[in-house]
Amino acid sequence: MKIKKKNKKKGFTLVELLAVIVILSIIALIAVPGVFNAIEASRQKANVVQEKIIINAAKSYVAELTTPFTKLDDEGNAIIHYVPVSTLMNENYIEGDDVENIANSNFGDKCVLVTYSKKYSQFQYEVNECE
Repeated sequence: MKIKKKNKKKGFTLVELLAVIVILSIIALIAVPGVFNAIEASRQKANVVQEKIIINAAKSYVAELTTPFTKLDDEGNAIIHYVPVSTLMNENYIEGDDVENIANSNFGDKCVLVTYSKKYSQFQYEVNECE
């Protein structure tokens, strides 16, 4: 009587491994751009939040400002003042952690342009380059 040995192969074939690699590659091609877009969107939102923090700090600074505004615009109807972000940081209106370099833009050398419109009787604030 002959005893047949069962051929028990363990492991995967090369074709099976290649199929898994191809499937994972397709999934990565679909998922990776979405992840990078989400990261970029988060950075842009963080940048907007940081600008709002800076502008709110500038509002507080201007409200407590005792010196007069320094310039008139070309039309003579708006009073303009530049508030450096470094001044806001030095005067403890904002902390350095509030304006981290999240969105690849350094706010430390920026200014807040504060204008007062006589026509509308309101202040306007914009983060800008210092003059």
